[in-house]
Amino acid sequence: MRTINTIHRYKLLCFASCLIVVAGCKAPTEKRETKQPPVSGSYVETDKGLADEEERKRKSKTQNEVWINKHVDKDFLLGKVKRKNNPLFIKVEAMHTERDIYLIPPVYEAYKKMYEAALADNVKLVITSGHRTFVEQVCEWQLRWNNPGTDMAFPNDIEKARFVLQYRAMPGTSRHHWGTDIDLNSFKLSYFETEEGQAVYNWLTKNAATYGFYQSYTPLDEKRPAGYQEEKWHWSYKPLARGMLSKYLELISTDDIGGFKGDVAARKLPLIAEWVCGINPRLKEEEETSGSIRLIFAGDVMGHSTQIEGAWHEGGDSCYHFMPNFQWVKAYISSADLAIANLEVTLAGEPYTGYPTFSSPVTLAVALQDAGFNLLTTANNHIMDRGANGLARTLDVLDSLEISHTGSFRDSISWQKAYPLIIERNGFRLALLNYTYGTTHTTPKPPTIVNRIDTLRMAADLDKARQLKADYIITCIHWGEEYQNQENQTQHQLANFLTRNGCHLIVGTHPHVVQPIRKIAGNTADSALVAYSLGNFVSNQRWRYSDGGIMLDVTLTKANGMVSLDSYHYEPFWVHRYPDQNAQVYRLIPINDYIANAHHYPPITDEDKTQMMQFHDDTKKIIRN
Repeated sequence: MRTINTIHRYKLLCFASCLIVVAGCKAPTEKRETKQPPVSGSYVETDKGLADEEERKRKSKTQNEVWINKHVDKDFLLGKVKRKNNPLFIKVEAMHTERDIYLIPPVYEAYKKMYEAALADNVKLVITSGHRTFVEQVCEWQLRWNNPGTDMAFPNDIEKARFVLQYRAMPGTSRHHWGTDIDLNSFKLSYFETEEGQAVYNWLTKNAATYGFYQSYTPLDEKRPAGYQEEKWHWSYKPLARGMLSKYLELISTDDIGGFKGDVAARKLPLIAEWVCGINPRLKEEEETSGSIRLIFAGDVMGHSTQIEGAWHEGGDSCYHFMPNFQWVKAYISSADLAIANLEVTLAGEPYTGYPTFSSPVTLAVALQDAGFNLLTTANNHIMDRGANGLARTLDVLDSLEISHTGSFRDSISWQKAYPLIIERNGFRLALLNYTYGTTHTTPKPPTIVNRIDTLRMAADLDKARQLKADYIITCIHWGEEYQNQENQTQHQLANFLTRNGCHLIVGTHPHVVQPIRKIAGNTADSALVAYSLGNFVSNQRWRYSDGGIMLDVTLTKANGMVSLDSYHYEPFWVHRYPDQNAQVYRLIPINDYIANAHHYPPITDEDKTQMMQFHDDTKKIIRN
């Protein structure tokens, strides 16, 4: 058992380490540092100072209102804008469409998250139409209006307009003018009768609202008695579209609609009341007030000898300084409500060693905490590298820094008291479980406990988590085969077992490479999300697939006491290693942000850039497999 003096000693050690890093170290010798740039993967910055989730919701709604009030006027709503060199619009990438299509940026960002989630379920969402200008809508309208068959069938302009309005919006009335609406995959109802089309539509009806999208035109019935016919391809981004509709009703009248053939009908039909407002009732409803929590998961934190040497060099040869490793991902990690990583080293003291028996300086944990991590898992194959004493010292250090941890325990008393780990935050009660396939050098003996993968034990732990009233259960698991890009059969079986027994989210580590993210059906209301392996977080492994990793970004929402997966995406990063004098130093580069904002970063060699982009491309292929 730890004594009070032991605890104080480690607290003083960690406090002194922080002081050394912040104040006592010489300035790092490299001259390539720049101001930390924003990370694109965060999408929406999280204000950690907000009092509660209600305030965060209010702020998000306010931001949308501010955007609309700043950029949206009568011409915008009527589609009378130019997109070329207009910062309000962004061109859709070729991977998402086969046409030249533009959207407003918040809508495109939400679509990309939905696209990745659908791909993980083997559904591909292709944008066939996005923003349309007034002129483009005139072409769409008059193509149908000028059809000789239409003239013969409907000599009266009012009846002719009603016919065309089944599937065509009059110029100046289309939701596509707002840049908030997208058409997906096909404009033909017959497509959605095919097996592929049914799979697409079923996925959208189940999941699209998670990303803010709702079908614009549902079937005509008592809830939607007027307007366009059902369009299974047409989806609207509600967080902005609802405000756009309000602005439209405020600024536009039928007198503003004209300049095309048949426009006289605009003033003789209840165009705005029945067609502009004749939409899916869900798009008019106020957003439900519900809590949310955002989680970020990272992979294996390694401490190879060259990393330790590099940290000593960055500390001016007077202390071990790991903080620069994470300077470009710190803002992203810190934006989460809870950030979790797998600590795959011990903090067992000197001598500091890398592979095969890891023991890293205390300042590695200090740097992880500074980067934003507030929970570390320790059930992995290296936690016993320095025996039971090394494990105990590692936990002492984490306790002294007040970093939460789970997975390994000094004795059964601490295990029974603190496992499963219950986390209460933002009105959520989460349970975190952690297991490993085994330990490499030493098998733990009583009283030491390292949670092993054992289905009987795991089923009992999941049952205990439910008894503890956890409303969402997460399992971080150290499994799989090293350096294999695909999960194996054992991982499949364990994932299904965990899901059947009530686990909602499974996050894997150990292979040191990225493996796919998938959803599997279970006994819970929704399918469980499984990230089979996040790859390395930081390491010296330089070969293909192992020189980077992903962070899994998950948002959960709570409404009426029910917790559900609101959204998820992954953020790829690459571990840049480069020489500085006589040492190798390390920087984690968020690849998406580097691609968008390379000027924020110090230059890297062409060879390094090629290697980074290879990791980026490899990761996309693996995730989509």
